[in-house]
Amino acid sequence: MWIAACALTYDLPLATPNLKDYEDFRLHHGLRILGAD
Repeated sequence: MWIAACALTYDLPLATPNLKDYEDFRLHHGLRILGAD
């Protein structure tokens, strides 16, 4: 999950095919995930 922390720190969207693994970060921390919307 360190990659999600890096994306949040630098305000960058995360590119991943594993949307379910990062859903909590998206909902609770505002992580932007490419292709999730």
